[in-house]
Amino acid sequence: MGKDLNGKELGKGIVQRKNGLYQARVFSPGNSNGVCFYSRDLKEVKEKKEEFDRLQKEKVKINKMKLTFGKWFDQWMSIYKVGHIKETTVRNYWSAYNRCRRFLEKKKLGELDLDHFQKMVNTLYKEGYNITTIKPTISVIEQCLDRAVYNRFIPYNPCVGIIMDEKKDFTPVKEQTEDNKCLTNEELIKFFTAANGTRYMELFFILLHTGMRSGELCALEWDDIDFENGFIHVYKTINRVTRYYDEDGNKLDKPIQVIRITSPKREASNRYIPMYPQAANAFLSWKKKQDADKRNNKAWGKDNFLLNNYPNLVFTTTPGNPLTPTALYVECKRITEFADAHSLEDSKKNDTSYTKLNVHPHLFRHTFTTRCYEAGIDPLTLSMIVGHSKQKMTKHYTHPGTQFINSEFNKYTNLCINMQFDSNITL
Repeated sequence: MGKDLNGKELGKGIVQRKNGLYQARVFSPGNSNGVCFYSRDLKEVKEKKEEFDRLQKEKVKINKMKLTFGKWFDQWMSIYKVGHIKETTVRNYWSAYNRCRRFLEKKKLGELDLDHFQKMVNTLYKEGYNITTIKPTISVIEQCLDRAVYNRFIPYNPCVGIIMDEKKDFTPVKEQTEDNKCLTNEELIKFFTAANGTRYMELFFILLHTGMRSGELCALEWDDIDFENGFIHVYKTINRVTRYYDEDGNKLDKPIQVIRITSPKREASNRYIPMYPQAANAFLSWKKKQDADKRNNKAWGKDNFLLNNYPNLVFTTTPGNPLTPTALYVECKRITEFADAHSLEDSKKNDTSYTKLNVHPHLFRHTFTTRCYEAGIDPLTLSMIVGHSKQKMTKHYTHPGTQFINSEFNKYTNLCINMQFDSNITL
């Protein structure tokens, strides 16, 4: 029996801490550590404990309801999430659930406990999932079960208390990977030489000189480009998302792929980008192509449902359909393969080696950020231009070359030019 600071009995499972705070610890199957309730009001602690005990007894009733986690997740999404969150977020929630469906779908809510979730997480680790994937997955499941607790389907959230393995063993990191580097001048020359005369050359040039994300570029309308003042207004993005529900919130028999223009994920992504004069010329060059498409095709844009709400999309296909980041990626790969083929041919003729070109649209964003940094642009200003909410993310996108690093270090060298090394001095 617990006792207060004066030695008075408080009741089973209740104690008073040295700071005067009352604590009630209750146990349940599958939760060996128990659940604790705290308050400076003894009556409140007792009421919480009694409520927990009462709900524990109702777990038998919950099992009789045969409400499985799979059915509850579906219900939770339909009632509490669809229509209240972005479609891309709905897709992410379902991706999280599908990742651990095999562990949860057929389990009754009243059967779930901490041990079950810990084993699930341990299995995901063993299967190769890392902490950056597991954490958001568990976060979705935890939200779902929080609502189940609120609805009094279960007495507590069995997700609370999961141990995440965040230890990081030392592994050598590659200096540059395909997804984490900036393009060299040589690589840029190779790419744009191969891209010259292709339909979407202007788009890659604009990506290089604005640092925009592919989705932001593809969502631009002509009104978003201020040629007079030299600014690009970025406030939306285009995505191909998996849709699980119809417009009325009813679950579809089978998920479908749809193209949507939405607001960006973060507030910092809503921004104005100063426009490099040559980027403005690239926009105007592209407009000639689009105008020619419209003249040559009377049915231009007929199948583009996005034109109803966004009638002046800048970047479209020849028939007038919306251009997507996926299409840009495919085109970028095609140009890269073309450039590699020529490099391979030249290397065979001259009996020399060649380095395979690795380019994808997002690397232009890394390259732009690095160039701005090397040009001496203020870090805070640069974060605002590229749409990062934290300068730490901008740093991740910045990859100064050896030459630049050496030139920067020369500032220190010049400062210490008169300080000579003396072997007789003990430091």
